[in-house]
Amino acid sequence: LDGVVPPIKKAAVDPLLKAVSDAKKKAAHIVKEMDYMHRREIRMHRTSTSTNSRLFWFGVVSVGALVGVAAFQVVYLRGYFRRKKLL
Repeated sequence: LDGVVPPIKKAAVDPLLKAVSDAKKKAAHIVKEMDYMHRREIRMHRTSTSTNSRLFWFGVVSVGALVGVAAFQVVYLRGYFRRKKLL
């Protein structure tokens, strides 16, 4: 046995080939799942950003409407009371 490797029997190699094949399939499935999760994370980030932007502008418009209505009420009531000679 000086440097001579005994022949490997097919019965010993087949389970190893099957295990390697299964490992490759599982790794491919994991990579595919990670890609899906990455795309899902990007989509959720876009949704979150869009929602935050819409809520910000809704708040700005609401405050603007509130200030506008308050200013209208002040002007209207001031004119009303002046016409009635209460101011």
